Amino acid sequence: MLEQVVAKGIVIGGIYSLAAIGLSLILGVMQIVNLAHGELMMLAMYITFFLFSFFGMPPFLSIIFSAPILFLLGAFLYKIAISKLKSEEEQIIFMIGLVIFLENLVTLICSSNYRSLTYRSEVIKFFNIRFTKMELEAFVFSVIVFIILFFALRNTSWGRAIRACSQNPELSELVGINVERIKMYSFAIGASLAAAAGSLVAPIYYISPTVGFHYTLIGIVIVALAGAGNILGALFGGFLLGVIEALTSYYLGAQLKDLSVFLMFILILLLKPRGLFGGMEND
Repeated sequence: MLEQVVAKGIVIGGIYSLAAIGLSLILGVMQIVNLAHGELMMLAMYITFFLFSFFGMPPFLSIIFSAPILFLLGAFLYKIAISKLKSEEEQIIFMIGLVIFLENLVTLICSSNYRSLTYRSEVIKFFNIRFTKMELEAFVFSVIVFIILFFALRNTSWGRAIRACSQNPELSELVGINVERIKMYSFAIGASLAAAAGSLVAPIYYISPTVGFHYTLIGIVIVALAGAGNILGALFGGFLLGVIEALTSYYLGAQLKDLSVFLMFILILLLKPRGLFGGMEND
C-alpha cells in the first residue's frame, strides 16, 4: 500500500511541477512572484470542466484549448498592466487585485458551488501499483514538457535570451535583446504551463473559484525548494511535495494536507533559504 501512495504522490507531483516551472520561469526572468498563478490554473480547470460537460472532451485533450487561451491572457495582462508596474509594491498590489478579480468574476459567472469532473479512465497495473490511464498521461505529459523546456532554454536563441534577461536585463538590452518582449513571452508561457497543469488536475481535485490559493501556495513552496529560476529543481521539488502530500493524506487525513505544505515552506525558509537545489546552476 505504501508503494501505491508514493506512486500516486509522484504522479500528482509531476502535475505540480508543471505549474511550478511556469512560476519559476516568471520569477527568474521578471523577478515577480505571480500570486495569481493558482487562479490561472483555476480558469483552466473551469475550461476543462465545461469542455467535458458540454462536448465530452477528455481532460488531457482540453489542453489544446486551455493553454493557448491562457497564453493569450498572460500576454494581454503583461501588455496592459504588468509591464507598467515599476515597484515591487505595485506588483504585489496588482497581483492581489488580480486574484480578487478573477475569483469574483468566476463566482459571478459559474457560482461558488464546488464542482467535480467525473472522468472514467482505464486502470493500468504496474508491479502491483494501479494507475488510471489519465494519471499516466498527465505524468508523461508533464515530464515531456519539462524536457522540451529544459533543452529549449539551453540550446535555442530564445532560451539563451531568457537566461540572459534573468541574469542581467540591462546588459541584455545593450546587446540587442528585446527584454520587454522576452518578459511578455515568459509570463505568457508561464500562464500556459499553469493552464496545462490546471487541465490535468481538474479530474483529480474539486473545482471552485477559490481553489487557486492552494495551487499558488504549492507553486511557491516548490520554487522555494528549487531555488529561484531553477527549472530542474522545480521538477524534483514537485515530486517531493506530491509524495509528502500523499503520505500526509493517507496517514493523517486529507484535512492536514495543506498543513504539511505550510510546515515544509517554513522549514525551507529556516534551514535552506536559497532552496534545496539553490546551488544548482541552470546554465
